[in-house]
Amino acid sequence: MQIVNFVRDRKLANLHLLITTEPAGSGGNEYTLRFVGRERFSGISDTLRFVTIPSETDDFIRRRLLNTLKLGLARYIARTPPASQADVSYQPGRSSRGPGADRTADPWNNWAFNTDFTVELSGERSKRFVRWSGAFSANRITETVKMRFGLEGSYSESNFIIDDGTVFSLTRSYGLSGLVVDGQGEHWSAGTYASVSSSTYDNTRLLLSVAPAVEYDIFPYSESTRRQLRFLYRIGFNRLQYLTETIYGKDSESLFAHNLSVSADIVEEWGRASGSIEASQYLQELEQNRLVFYGEGSFRLFEGLSLNLSGLLSLIHDQRSLPKLGASPEEILLQRRELATSYSYYTSIGFSFTFGSIYSTAVNPRFGK
Repeated sequence: MQIVNFVRDRKLANLHLLITTEPAGSGGNEYTLRFVGRERFSGISDTLRFVTIPSETDDFIRRRLLNTLKLGLARYIARTPPASQADVSYQPGRSSRGPGADRTADPWNNWAFNTDFTVELSGERSKRFVRWSGAFSANRITETVKMRFGLEGSYSESNFIIDDGTVFSLTRSYGLSGLVVDGQGEHWSAGTYASVSSSTYDNTRLLLSVAPAVEYDIFPYSESTRRQLRFLYRIGFNRLQYLTETIYGKDSESLFAHNLSVSADIVEEWGRASGSIEASQYLQELEQNRLVFYGEGSFRLFEGLSLNLSGLLSLIHDQRSLPKLGASPEEILLQRRELATSYSYYTSIGFSFTFGSIYSTAVNPRFGK
């Protein structure tokens, strides 16, 4: 007898399950399962969590997710007629982290490291593309402290053979960044950003930036998987050395800048919505500023119909690193150089509609997906 049946729309269900993830300090993710009772289970809700680590396989994570789902369903099944035929078992000594796992002691003191290196090669008779990228990160995350350090670099070149010769273009970038944050209770945090970078796309030989910051979240940080409304302010120093002279006649300069961002994220039965507004400005040149609006959401309008939206609008008045000589046609077409603009935007809208049988339990892998 099947105790649980999945349906295609939340309004057809007696129980709505919301699953969200957030990055964890180990490099894995924290899964939050929020059970929201409806109809016969109205008013009965629960929340369960578990954390994964990078070394766990997709199959192992799937089994942990399934086991957590079973635990959450137990209290609801207990209120149904089939409960008399259900059985609850316990296997002593079995670790949820896998065979032989012992998490009582941590010799790494919450530090987690990750490194990756990628080489891409592609081509045809008349064109060739080469790209490599590498990165290393070290993170230490606890309930109140966050430390992130990263080193990354990339190089790409393109060759195109045309009638009157060969077009060659390349970009390269390198960067070292760090973030240290100390929590001050359930609503306040203070920290510092720091970075050193170089980029041919941005015309920067060297960009050194240091910026202290403070953040306030209207909702407790412990509710971050469900809702957030964060105000983040930072003010800092920037030292820039350019690859070529800029449109302002500068080879190098020192600038102070500040930045204010407001970010919101909410997950509810009707869907998910997030958005942000970010404003930045150079203190010596107040007319040099940028304003960025971003938003996205997925909404269930009514049974079977969903609306998906996303968009970004940037009002740009702070392009101090633009080269005085401009960009070549090749750099423009291959997007190898930043171009002068006063705005940029992106938007998308989509609908999906499902109808027919309310059940969606069966799985049939024949002839592939």
